[in-house]
Order: sequence, then structure tokens, then C-alpha cells
Amino acid sequence: MSLSIVTRVYQGQSVTRIATFVDAANAPVDVTEPRFFWTSPTEIMVVTPPEAVVRLGVGTYASAMCPVLAGRWSVVARCTGPAAAVDLGLIEVVSIPAGALPPPQPFVTTDDSLFLILSPDGALVTR
Repeated sequence: MSLSIVTRVYQGQSVTRIATFVDAANAPVDVTEPRFFWTSPTEIMVVTPPEAVVRLGVGTYASAMCPVLAGRWSVVARCTGPAAAVDLGLIEVVSIPAGALPPPQPFVTTDDSLFLILSPDGALVTR
């Protein structure tokens, strides 16, 4: 499935993507090893670690991050069983206006600070 969704955010602002994997009958189905692949404007791909992917319901998973590089990002969710991919659209990361402060980061992140930790219901976990 291909989407043309474009979300605009400022550098350092959180963005969440939700993927639903479906079977041949278009019914949600749980999968193994769901991962979110975030590709930066410079074509560098970063993968959400398992601890930052949350299962929201049958076949539905979420991931969040705060991209800091301005430009167009793409996000795809993939899994290993059954093998599938879900196109989650594009993110247009806009530079912070001159003189503006970056948004505060009150959220809990992974150790590398790239991804945000989500609660079981998909909400961002605050410090």
C-alpha cells in the first residue's frame, strides 16, 4: 500500500507513526519483529529498536521519534512473519525559525536519544 501523507513538523518535534498489518482478507494480523524504518533526507536509514515499538492492538504497532535533520523523511514499517511492509508516508521536517528556541524534550527516549518510548496505549512517556 502506498500513501501520500505528508506531516509537517519542526526540527526536534515528536512525530508518531502507526502501522496496521493485514492479511489477505484485509483483517488485522499480529506479526513478528515489527520494525519502523525512518529514512532521512540524506538517505540514512535508522531503525526503531524493539523497546520503542509498541503493540496497540491486533496487528497495530506504533513508533515515535524527534527528527532533527530538516528535509523530507520517509517511514516504512516492516515485519518478518509474515513478511510485509506498510508505507507510512512522508514527514517534512522544517527548520526552526531564526531566533526561536527548539521545543523542550520532556519525553523518555531510547539510550541513543533517537526514538521516543511509548506507553501501551501509544502515548508519549514523559519524564
